[in-house]
Amino acid sequence: MLGDESLRLLREVTLNKNVKTKDLQTSFGFSRRQVDYRFKKINEWLVDNNFPEVERTKRGEFIIHPIVQSLVTDQKEVTTQTQVPNEKERIHLLILMLLSMKEEYSLNHFSIELKVSKNTILADLKVVQEMVSSYELFIQYSRKHGYYLSGTEFNVRRLLIQTVRDVITMIDGEKWFFHLTGIDSSEVKGFYQKVEHIENELDLKFTDEKVQIMPYILSLIFNRIQKGALIKDLSINYEEFSDTKEYKASGELFSHTANVPVEERIFITLKLLSTNMAASTLIEEVIPELSEAIEEMLVRFEKLALIELQDKSELLNSILLHVKPAYYRIKYKLTNQPTLQATGGPEFQNLHHLVKRASQPLRDFFGMDISEEESKYLTMLIGGWLRRQGDSIQHKLKAIVVCPNGVSVSKHLHSTLSNLFPEFVFMDSLSIREFKSYDYEFQVVFSPTFLDTDQNLFIVEPFLTGAQKRQLRKKVFEQLNGYFPSLIDWDEVVSLIGQHATIHDREELIRALTNYVYKENGKDLKGDAPIFEEEAGPAITHLLKPETISIRDQIESYGEAIRVAADPLLQNGVITSGYIDKMVRIHDTDDPYAILGEYIAIPHASMEDGVKNLSMSMLKMTEGIPISAGINIYLIVVIAPDGNGHHLRALQQLEEISSSEEAITELCKAKTKKELWEYLKVHTQ
Repeated sequence: MLGDESLRLLREVTLNKNVKTKDLQTSFGFSRRQVDYRFKKINEWLVDNNFPEVERTKRGEFIIHPIVQSLVTDQKEVTTQTQVPNEKERIHLLILMLLSMKEEYSLNHFSIELKVSKNTILADLKVVQEMVSSYELFIQYSRKHGYYLSGTEFNVRRLLIQTVRDVITMIDGEKWFFHLTGIDSSEVKGFYQKVEHIENELDLKFTDEKVQIMPYILSLIFNRIQKGALIKDLSINYEEFSDTKEYKASGELFSHTANVPVEERIFITLKLLSTNMAASTLIEEVIPELSEAIEEMLVRFEKLALIELQDKSELLNSILLHVKPAYYRIKYKLTNQPTLQATGGPEFQNLHHLVKRASQPLRDFFGMDISEEESKYLTMLIGGWLRRQGDSIQHKLKAIVVCPNGVSVSKHLHSTLSNLFPEFVFMDSLSIREFKSYDYEFQVVFSPTFLDTDQNLFIVEPFLTGAQKRQLRKKVFEQLNGYFPSLIDWDEVVSLIGQHATIHDREELIRALTNYVYKENGKDLKGDAPIFEEEAGPAITHLLKPETISIRDQIESYGEAIRVAADPLLQNGVITSGYIDKMVRIHDTDDPYAILGEYIAIPHASMEDGVKNLSMSMLKMTEGIPISAGINIYLIVVIAPDGNGHHLRALQQLEEISSSEEAITELCKAKTKKELWEYLKVHTQ
C-alpha cells in the first residue's frame, strides 16, 4: 500500500492527466523537488508490485496505464487508519516513542499505540535494548518516569538520526511519525523550506533522499531541545567546524530559536557535514590530503584488478562527494550508513574484496577501519563506473598464492607471480589455514606445497630463477589453454604498424607497446627480460655483520627475543624503537610468527615503520623458544627492508639455509659471532 499523500497525488494525476507540476505544487504545498521525489517513490512501488510506471510526455503530461487507473479509482477513500506494524517496524516505532519524550510511557501505552499485547511489547523491548546498546544507551524504567532512554544526549542523537530514517521509509511512516511524536506537519515543512534555502544560499546540494528525511530529523531534534534534552560537554574541536558553510547553515536552521547552545550548533553542523551530497562546489581544504588518499586507492585498484579507469578525475570527485561526509560519520561515529541491498552476487563480492584491499590509503587517512557498509558503497561507485566503461573482472582469470613459509616469503612469491602473469587478477596471498576457509572465486592456485583443491594447482618454489619462471609460464598456459603464447616479435609488430602509420620514434614505440602488454607497474620493459631476470641485491653476509649478531643461552618470550635480536640495529641507528615495537605488535596480533622451515623466524615490518637503512641482524639461542605446539625457534633474523626489494637475495639465501638440516645444525653449534658469520659466508656465496 502507498502512503496517503502519495495515493492522493496518484489519484490527482489519474483524474486529471493534463495537470502540470506547478498545479500539483500549489494543490499539495510541495516544491518541484518534492513532487519529483514522490513520483519516483510511486513508480518504485508500482514496479515492486508488477504495475506499469507513471510516464510523462515532453510537454509534462502524465501517462497513466489503465491498470493503474482502475487500481486508484477502486480506492474510494483514503483511509486514515494505519496498518498494524510488523515486528521489525514495531522496534523502530518503540524507539521513536522513547526518543520523542511525548509522555511517560508504560507497557499499556506501547500496547495500545502499536496494537499488540503487553507480552509482545516486553519481547520487543528486549530487542530494542540490544539495538540501542550499540549506541551505548540503555532502557530504564521507573514508576515516576515510565520507560526512558539512559545515556549521553550525543548518543541519543546518533540513534535518533538512524531511527527517523527507518520510520520514514516504512509504509505509513510519515503518519506514524506525526502520530507518535506529536510534531505538526507544518513544522517539518518549515524545516524543509529552510534546507532548500541553505542549499541555494550556501551552494550545497544534498541527495533527494536526504532532503526528504532531514526535516523530520531536525524537527525531532528541535523537539528534544525545547524539552531540555541538550548536548553537553561535547569533546569536539570547535575550530574544526566554525568556518565551514555547514556551521553557518546550522545557525540559519535555528534562526527562529533564541539562545541555541554552541554544542547544538556543532552537532547540527556534524549532521550536515555527514550528509551525502548530490553535487557540490565546496571541495575545500576542510580535510587535507583526502583527495590524494582516494587517488592512491584508485591507482592500487587499477593494479589489483588489471583495469584502467577512464575519466579517473571524474570518478575521484564522485567518490570524494561520498567520502567527505563519510569522514565525519566515521570519525565521530555519528550514524550508520543504510544497509545496502542486492550486493551478494559473486562479481560484486570479488570486486568488493579488491576494493577493500585497495582502500589501505583511506584507512591510513582515517586512522581506523572503514565500516563494511561504507566500503560496500565505494564498491558500488567503482562497479558502476566499470559498467559505464564496459569493463568487468568477472571474466578475468583469478589467482591466489598459498604459502606456508611466512609473510615475507609469501609477499615475495606473490610479487614475483604477479609480474610473471600480468594476465591474471591476483586476489590474495594466503596461509594454508586461511586457504581452507577462503570464500572468494579463483581458478588458479600457486603454492610451494600440495593443496586439496578442485582448481588449477601449480607447485612452485618460493624463490624462482629465470629458467624456472620461463618453465612455469609455459606450463601454466599449456595447462589452462592447451598452448603457450609465443614471445612477441616487436620489430615485426612495429614494421606492420609502419605500413599504416608514421612512426616518429621506433624504440619509444616498442617500449610503450611492451609496457602496455605486460603492464609491469610503470617500469620500463624490453621484451620479456624483466619478467625472467635473476634476483639482484646484496648477499646475506653484506647485510649481516658479526657486530649485528647476538648469542644468548635462553630468553623468556618471543617478543623479548625480537627486541634482543633488533637491538644492534637500534644502536647503529639504522632502525627506530618504533620499528621494534611494530614487529612485536605484529607478532601479538596480525602475524603470530613468520617462520622459515622449522627453526628460523624472520620478524619484520614495513620501511615506513622506522627503517633508515637496509639492514639485518641475528639472534642465536641455545635453548629454543616455543612458538606453537612442536615448534621451537633457535635463530631470529630481523629484516629491515628498504622498500625496493633489495633484501630479497639475502632472504632467498636464508630460505635455502632453512631447508638444510646440516646448515641449521652447524649454525646452532657455532659458539661465537664470528664463527657463525664465517659459516654463512662460506655457504651463501
